[in-house]
Amino acid sequence: MVRKAASSPSIDFFLTDHPQKDALILILTGHLSIEYLLIEIIGLRCTDKEKLWRWNFPKKVEKCVELDFISKGMAEGLNALNDVRNDFAHILGHKLTFDDAFDLVGKVARAGFIFTDDNIWDDRQLSQEWYGIDGVIDEVVRNIYLDLAFILNENGGEDYMSQ
Repeated sequence: MVRKAASSPSIDFFLTDHPQKDALILILTGHLSIEYLLIEIIGLRCTDKEKLWRWNFPKKVEKCVELDFISKGMAEGLNALNDVRNDFAHILGHKLTFDDAFDLVGKVARAGFIFTDDNIWDDRQLSQEWYGIDGVIDEVVRNIYLDLAFILNENGGEDYMSQ
C-alpha cells in the first residue's frame, strides 16, 4: 500500500486544525507505550536492550512470538494497530473512520486481547453509540497495554499495570 497525503500542508493544520487530534494522540502515544512494553518483555531474555530500540515495531512483535510471550494471533492484533499508526504517521491529513476503528477493535479482540465489554467489538451500532472513534481507540490501546503489562509482570518484569 502506498501512503499518500490526503491533505495539503498548512501551519494551522498540525497546530490547531487537525480534525482528529484526540484519536491521533491516542494512537501515537498508545503505540509508543505499547512499544516500550514490547522492549521490556524482550529484555527479560535479551541483555542488550539498546539494540532493541533500533528494531522496528513488527520485528519486536515477531521476537515476542519467538520467545513465546505472545501468540501469533496477538501479533496480528499488534500489527493491525501498527498499520493504523503508520497511516496517521505517514499520511498527512489521514482520517480515521468509525469503520476503521471498529475493524481494528475486532481484529484486536479476535487476536486474544481482553475487553470487558464485548459490545465494543461485537455490536457495531452499540460500539458507535457508546464509544465512538475516540472511545474505541482508547479501549484498544488501553487493553493491549494492560495485557502486555500483565505478561511482563507475570514473567518477572516491572509492574506497569498500576502506573
